[in-house]
Amino acid sequence: MTSLAFYFYDKPMDIISVPITINVEDESNIIGFASDKDIINFGTAPRGSGSLKRINLTNEKDFPLFFSIKTEGNFSTWISIENNNFVLYPGEIKEVKLTASVPGNALAGKYMGNLYIIIKRHYALLR
Repeated sequence: MTSLAFYFYDKPMDIISVPITINVEDESNIIGFASDKDIINFGTAPRGSGSLKRINLTNEKDFPLFFSIKTEGNFSTWISIENNNFVLYPGEIKEVKLTASVPGNALAGKYMGNLYIIIKRHYALLR
């Protein structure tokens, strides 16, 4: 006998918007770190390098939640999201790694955007 699982998601329960930024420098020996709490600041990075940030997401509800992370802005294509699109059960915590990889031909300057954490209720129907 084969079991089938169907997953259903409501419209988003919440969309959390967090500003993101990185400063690109000409000099290859300049690296800056940032520990801001209300913004994801990748710090200062030279062209051709990268910067890693980690965020922890927690399900504080009494039902499963589906998390999806999106980015927008003038450097959103530089950002990779490890462990994106996942379900957290009540009380679970998941670390998500965000990596900003600065292209070698990027212009020096400050780049900004937004990271969106989209949260939906997760339903599973087993047959």
